[in-house]
Amino acid sequence: MKTYLASICLLCALMLIPLLGTTQENSGVKKLTMKEAMSFAVSNNATIKNARLDVDAAKKKIFETTAIGLPQVSGNVDYSMYLNIPTQLMPDFLTPAVVGVNQGYFGLTPIAPLPEEGSKFPVQFGSKHSATWGLTASQLIFNGSYIVGLQTARIYKDLSEQTVEKTENDVKAQVASTCFLILIAKENLRLLDTSIATLEKTAWEIRQIQKTGFGDETDADQMSISVSNMKTLRTSMEQQLGVAYDLLKFQMGMDMATQVELTDPIEEVIALVQYDLISLQQPSVSNYSDYKILETQERMLMMNVKNEKAAFLPTLAGYFSYSKNAQRNDFDFFASGKDWYPSSIIGLNLSIPITGSGSKIMRVQQASISLEKVRNAKEMLSSSFILEVNQIKSSLATAWGKLTSEKSNMEMAKRIYDNKVKTYKEGVGSTMEIHQAQNQYIAAEMNYFSALSEMLSAKVKLDKLMGSL
Repeated sequence: MKTYLASICLLCALMLIPLLGTTQENSGVKKLTMKEAMSFAVSNNATIKNARLDVDAAKKKIFETTAIGLPQVSGNVDYSMYLNIPTQLMPDFLTPAVVGVNQGYFGLTPIAPLPEEGSKFPVQFGSKHSATWGLTASQLIFNGSYIVGLQTARIYKDLSEQTVEKTENDVKAQVASTCFLILIAKENLRLLDTSIATLEKTAWEIRQIQKTGFGDETDADQMSISVSNMKTLRTSMEQQLGVAYDLLKFQMGMDMATQVELTDPIEEVIALVQYDLISLQQPSVSNYSDYKILETQERMLMMNVKNEKAAFLPTLAGYFSYSKNAQRNDFDFFASGKDWYPSSIIGLNLSIPITGSGSKIMRVQQASISLEKVRNAKEMLSSSFILEVNQIKSSLATAWGKLTSEKSNMEMAKRIYDNKVKTYKEGVGSTMEIHQAQNQYIAAEMNYFSALSEMLSAKVKLDKLMGSL
C-alpha cells in the first residue's frame, strides 16, 4: 500500500510540472471562469503592464525623432565688464602729421624732438560695460538619416505593440495551464472524497462484522490504515491545490490575500478539447506572434541599411540670427533713450561627405549581413512552426486516445473494487483482495489524471501557437 501511495504522490508532483509557473493570494472568495482569469491577467499582470509602457515610450520616441526636424530656437543674453580696458599700441602717425601742418601753414618750429620713425603710442578701445541679447533659429531642410529615423521610430512602435500581443499570449497560456492544473486537482479531490467515503463505510462494516465474532480484527485494522492513508493523500492534494491557486493569483496580478475559486466544470473543458480535435485546421505562421516580431525586425534592419546608405547624402540646414549690442561706460542698460545696435544674419549650411576611408561602406555591408540573418531566421521559424504544430496535434490526438482508455480503465477498476467489497461482505472474498482492488483503482485514477494533464498541456501549447487563447 505504501508503495502505491508513494507512486501516487510522485504522479501528482509530475502533473504539476508541465502546467506550473510561480505563486500568490486575496480575501473574500472571488469566483472566476478560466476566460475571466485570463482577461483579468491581461489587465493586471505586471509583465503586460511593462510591455504597454514600452509602447508609450515608443510613441514618445516618435515625437522626439520628429522634433529633430522642427525649427530649433534658442535665445542668449551676454554681459561683460572690463576691469581694465585692453590697451593696444598703434604706430605714431599723428605726431608727424600735426608737426607738418604747423610748419607748413603756421610756420611753427617744434621745440621738442620728433619721435623716432616707427615709434608707437598706447590706445584703449571699447567701453567698460558691454551687453548683448539675441535669438537664433535653425531649420533642418534635408538629412537622409533623419527621414529614415522617422520611419524606423514608427516601426519600433509597431514592434512594441507586437511585443505586447506576444506577452499577453504568453501570460494567457500560463494562466490557462494553471487553471487546467486547478481543475484537475479539484476533480481529483472529488474522486478522492468519494473513495474515502466508500472506504470509511466499508471499514465500519468490517469493524462491525469483527465485533460479532465473524471477522478478523487484523482485517478491520488494515481497512482503518487504508482510510488513514487515503486521507493523507487527500491532504497532500489539497495543499497542491492551494499552491496552484497561489500561482494563478501571481500570474493574474491579483492580491495574494484574495481567495479564488475556478468554476469551470472539468467535463466542459474536456468536451471543448474534443471539439477542437474534430474541427482543428492548420494554423498560419503569419498569425504566430514570434513570426510577426521577426517580420518587424526585418523591416527595422531594412531601415538600418537605408540609414547607413543615407550617410553618403549631403545635409542641408538653414539658420537665422538676430541680436542687439550696447557698450556703455556706466551700467545703464535699462535706461530709456540709450542706443542698442542691431545685427542680423540669415544663411544656409550644406555639409557634403566626401570620403570616409571605406568605413561607411563597411557599415552598409554589416547592416546588410544582419538583414540577411534575420531573413534566414524567418525561414527557419516558418519551418519549425509547421513541425511543432504537427507534433503538438499528434500529441494531442494521442493524449485524447490515452485519456479515453484510462477513463475506461478507471471505471473498470472502480467496478472491480466495488465487487470485491461486496463479495467480502458476503463472506466469499478477503481484505487482501479489497486492498489489491483499491490500489489498482487508485493507480488507474492517477493514470487518468496524468493523461488528462498531458492532453490539456498539449492543448495550451497548440492554442498558444495559433494565438487562439
